Amino acid sequence: MNSKDLISIDSFKIITQSVTEIDDIEAMATYLCNLLTSTLDIKGCSIYILNDDQDELELLASHGLSSDYLLKGPIDAKKSIKCIKENKPIIIKNIKDPRLQYPKQAEQEGIMTIVAIPMFFHTKPVGSIRLYSSTKWDISSRDLETLEILAELMSMALKYAKLVTTLATIKEIIDEV
Repeated sequence: MNSKDLISIDSFKIITQSVTEIDDIEAMATYLCNLLTSTLDIKGCSIYILNDDQDELELLASHGLSSDYLLKGPIDAKKSIKCIKENKPIIIKNIKDPRLQYPKQAEQEGIMTIVAIPMFFHTKPVGSIRLYSSTKWDISSRDLETLEILAELMSMALKYAKLVTTLATIKEIIDEV
């Protein structure tokens, strides 16, 4: 893949609309993975949420990846592509890259390039959006910036969903009293 811009303003509108209008966080993440995979014409996409207690990334949604690849093992936030720790996008252009926790599984899946975008809410890490290409992919700087904005929107949506769930639980408790 060359370095041309793939995310048009119309695509970005549709993608951001999915983040802001779908209430179910898993449905929203799944739809987002589908949209990104088709818009970018790549193999697949996954969205991971950071589990602070275990320092692992937990799968929220994916599209285009096999269950074998998705179930390859726990993703250690300190060992695997460290976009969260470094607070910047990381592009893996060679699956032999030492930043990749499961290079053998990536090779078996037919993955050649991985783009990992960190998700932060203010300064707190939330998770990561990962994009997978089966070909060499030179993502454009504009598309990378667009994906960073999308990651920020996704982070806000995740925090909003958590807040709504917490408020609903508090309301149920108050109603019982």
